[in-house]
Amino acid sequence: MKRVPEFTPFLSVVMAECDPGDELAPYLRALSAELEGRFPDHEIVVVDNASSDGTADRLRSLVLDIPNLQCFFIARHVKDDTALTAGLDQCIGDVVVTIEAGVDPPEAVVRAADIVAGGTDIVYGKDETNRPKSRILYPVLGRIWGWAFRRSSRAELPQGVFAMRAVSRRVFNTWMGIADRDRLLRVLPALSGFPYTEMPYEALRSSSRRGKSLLGSLRTGAGTILSSSAAPLRVAYVLGLLGAFVNLVFAIYILVVALLVEEVVPGWISLAAPVAFLAVVFSIILAILAEYVFQIAMQSKGWPLYRISDELTSPAATFRERLNVSEEKKDEHPSLGDDAGPALGAKQEHE
Repeated sequence: MKRVPEFTPFLSVVMAECDPGDELAPYLRALSAELEGRFPDHEIVVVDNASSDGTADRLRSLVLDIPNLQCFFIARHVKDDTALTAGLDQCIGDVVVTIEAGVDPPEAVVRAADIVAGGTDIVYGKDETNRPKSRILYPVLGRIWGWAFRRSSRAELPQGVFAMRAVSRRVFNTWMGIADRDRLLRVLPALSGFPYTEMPYEALRSSSRRGKSLLGSLRTGAGTILSSSAAPLRVAYVLGLLGAFVNLVFAIYILVVALLVEEVVPGWISLAAPVAFLAVVFSIILAILAEYVFQIAMQSKGWPLYRISDELTSPAATFRERLNVSEEKKDEHPSLGDDAGPALGAKQEHE
């Protein structure tokens, strides 16, 4: 009787880097060595987000001696999540892990992929390194944002949005057709509706992407909520009705005073209070509507999320044999499922 070899899922590790420095090369070599032992069928997808520190030249050299390394070069600098989206659009794995070079340990990447390969659809890597909290306001705002996101989207999201995430192909396929997926990238696993688990680990260092300004963080958080749900429009609607009701009550009060009081001395408090309240209400409404109009305007332009100027693939790409997935192989390995074929076929057509 012919023995069917043990099936190991195809793993895609995706990262987007901008000016990572000299630490990128040793990290990629360590990651490649770690993946070879557990996932012989894998690819490492690196997106160079228009770096200015010579990263492109380093990657052109690394692609010659690191197997299964694929490099994509963004023509013009874009947001971190948009650059990461460019890499996700190119990957073909049954298991997809997003990481940050030099931050997420290679062994933690393999552990997260193992959990997904074992049947869990979504894994959030939770950094439990004890580091001094330099910004007290950020955790507080993070908790408020998390509460607002859960209330507006009705989606389950763990406390904190983590950089390292691992998802199965069936989860990954649910968001491939979303036009503004780069804006929702960090919460798309939660919006997919599949169960998740958290995996504690210790990062190698603090992420360089956490230095974003408070204003930038607030804008990103608000944009994510407004993109993921129409609930803020309903909030604006309720605030508008509340403002109209208050204004109506005040108008009735003025009418009663005019009819019953002979001498009326207008007071500045009675005038300023409702005016100020209504100004706040309408300002909130205008802000929410303006953000929605901005998103509609950007989507209506039809501009691409990113532009890839060049791409390189390692000549030692052992995953090429897996691109030819026949029906016979799928019968031998039912765990490939129906989702594997389209993804692999799309990659083969791309090449």
